[in-house]
Amino acid sequence: MTSEPSAAETASTGQLSALNINVGANVTELRENKHLSMYDVAKAMKKLGHSWSKTTLFNIEHNSRRLQAVEAFDLLRCMGYPPETDLMLLYRDSPSQVDLSIEDCAFAGHKCEVCWSEYRKSRELAEASLDEATQAGTITKERADNLRINLRTWEQSFQEAIQENREADGSDCHPLTADPEAGSFIKKVDAIAPAPTR
Repeated sequence: MTSEPSAAETASTGQLSALNINVGANVTELRENKHLSMYDVAKAMKKLGHSWSKTTLFNIEHNSRRLQAVEAFDLLRCMGYPPETDLMLLYRDSPSQVDLSIEDCAFAGHKCEVCWSEYRKSRELAEASLDEATQAGTITKERADNLRINLRTWEQSFQEAIQENREADGSDCHPLTADPEAGSFIKKVDAIAPAPTR
């Protein structure tokens, strides 16, 4: 568990290096890009064993408190960034809006993959419950068939939304298919909405 730095460590803003000034600005931009409040981040850091409060984060972002090396990894995790690949986002001269937009897109893509996986699991459970209810006689076969149609309709709507976006973009295939990190999700998407062929 980390503790608050000594008075010597938090001397004055004028004594902090340019690196620390950049870290404060970077932390602010990375946090705001994920739409997180200072309270949200401080609470998450506290759960990981750090003696943080909203004031701690405020001081880091305003360059009156150093971000300790042992805190950097956990801070990135708490803000939704993988520290193994994104550590340098904290230490670059100034976060680029392009980089932040790409990070936001990657985060949204990850959420989409998680939601799709949850939907597939929920659908499997729903279909299994329909089979059990039909066999037990608690619902009629006609009712079960209508509910199965609803399940297929929801998936069809998702497929149509993907297809419409592809046509609006004017793309024949996913630009991410060459990205191994995106491969698993792209295969899932293509399974229900194959890219159009000419």
